[in-house]
Amino acid sequence: MRKLIFFLFACSLFVGCNVNTSDQSEKFQATDVAAMSEEYVGDSVKLVKSAGIRFKVKDVEKSTQTISTLTRTFGGMVNHYQFDAIEEGSKTLPKGQDSLQLITRYTPEASIHVRVPSDNLEKYLFSLADIGYHTNSSSLEIDDRSLAYLQHKLRYENRNDALTSSNLPNNKTNDLLKKIDVKDDMIDQRIANKAIDHDVKYSIVRMTLYQNSMVRQETIVNTDLSSYSTSYSDKFGNAFKSGWEIFLQLILVVVNLWMFIVLALVGWIGFQFFRKRAVA
Repeated sequence: MRKLIFFLFACSLFVGCNVNTSDQSEKFQATDVAAMSEEYVGDSVKLVKSAGIRFKVKDVEKSTQTISTLTRTFGGMVNHYQFDAIEEGSKTLPKGQDSLQLITRYTPEASIHVRVPSDNLEKYLFSLADIGYHTNSSSLEIDDRSLAYLQHKLRYENRNDALTSSNLPNNKTNDLLKKIDVKDDMIDQRIANKAIDHDVKYSIVRMTLYQNSMVRQETIVNTDLSSYSTSYSDKFGNAFKSGWEIFLQLILVVVNLWMFIVLALVGWIGFQFFRKRAVA
């Protein structure tokens, strides 16, 4: 099923190219400028192709490596790669006194942009069918840059003719600056056309890969300070030590008050003595 989807997608790509070429030919048959009509044929037809695919794979990381190798095999290169692990939820479970077990559900997803020679685009798309097993969406864009290419070319030739036929003196600063500006415009137009040629020669394929959700388990430190306390055995030992310390403190208090204790004892003995005499 996935190969049938990629087959229909590739067929629509190349049928669209032929339709655009036919439409552009009809367009320039109706133009009034003969020179432009002559230029807009053959190599002057500049169709920039790009495709977008979102599909599901078994393993995103392994599939990205396969796509990278496949792209180099077809004479292309990867010019954008981004991997994301989209977290969809998490929970924590206690594990000991100072640690927690963190359980997270996430979905791996990767975005890849590649450039492949336009002549190999159809074969490249068929090869992608063996990597994914479910296609969510696919798109195709064909941008006709023929008019922009022709505009840059004619403007370059016009400026070139103006510079070669100009008899203005070269010792005037204003004239020199004007010539520099004209040459800068010519450079920009040549660079723009080279960029169009490059985009025509190499097609862009934008891919988004994802897989089934996964679960990650990890042990983390418990940062809740209120959950930290000593064990019951330690508490019992500390209580015994504290009681012994309190007893020793009481002994020290009694020793410090020995004089009052002696006076109280003497007073009590005297009281008992006088009470017995009074009774006798």
